Amino acid sequence: MAQIAMAKKDLQRKRIMKYFIEAAHNLLIEDGIENITARKVADIAGYNSATLYNYFSNLDHLICYASMNYLKAYYAELDDYVEGTDVPREIFMKTWQLFSRHSFENPKIFKLIFFSPFRDELKQMIETYFDIFPENFGEHRVDLIPMLREGDLKKRNMAILSKKLGSEIPEDQLEMINEIMINLYRANLDAMISGEFETVDEAVAYTMKLIDFALDLSCVTKKSKQKK
Repeated sequence: MAQIAMAKKDLQRKRIMKYFIEAAHNLLIEDGIENITARKVADIAGYNSATLYNYFSNLDHLICYASMNYLKAYYAELDDYVEGTDVPREIFMKTWQLFSRHSFENPKIFKLIFFSPFRDELKQMIETYFDIFPENFGEHRVDLIPMLREGDLKKRNMAILSKKLGSEIPEDQLEMINEIMINLYRANLDAMISGEFETVDEAVAYTMKLIDFALDLSCVTKKSKQKK
């Protein structure tokens, strides 16, 4: 009986969270992130504002959950985007290219997801989100799933960087290369928000150029060490 009661309570929790997340996502589209209020979200969800705080620590916490809906399009497109190649570096670069395009199309949203005060709990939030909205995760190649289920952007990148290119990069440089890539991406994301890039294509091309250069530099270093 206790297990049944707990299951019902968990189901109710997910259902109410879903109402609030869907309401917040609709407001993200219609009003923009700057104009979302707890009252607006609660009115659309069909609850009062106080109920919101029973399921989310604050409004920003809810908005971060709602922003994850923007990952849906990226996740849905990813497998087809890398289809047709088994070359590890090409898979890695295509993964970055698609991620960059989606994030530069909605830079404020992706910054909120991956660089918000909630980034330390993001993995759990992603698991919760896709538990509530399993249809948004979809089916994926086995080698991509660890990255897609991770929250921390450095860990996401390392999951595929080490798997696909770990043998080509000096082991003592792997963490540094990963750090460089994430910092480059964040700088370009901020540049997109501030209007330094005129188009998404320009931002994507520049980001890919920098990531490609970082990979080339690390691979050259490894070859040089091997010759010695």
